[in-house]
Amino acid sequence: MKLSKKQNGGALRTYMKTRGMRRQRELARDLKLSDATISQYFHGKKSFSIKTAFRVSAHTGIPLEQLFQ
Repeated sequence: MKLSKKQNGGALRTYMKTRGMRRQRELARDLKLSDATISQYFHGKKSFSIKTAFRVSAHTGIPLEQLFQ
């Protein structure tokens, strides 16, 4: 299964919007990831590893299916 880089950022953007988060830094802190890593996901420069995808899904409630579409 191939990760869609745009879907990664889209799912995270939707999560942030529903939680009222205004800055990627807030999301990075919550997920215990660097600001740079979150930025790379948002701009399609990086895809989730399987391990990170499971962690993001568990923390945010974003279904893995959405991260892997």
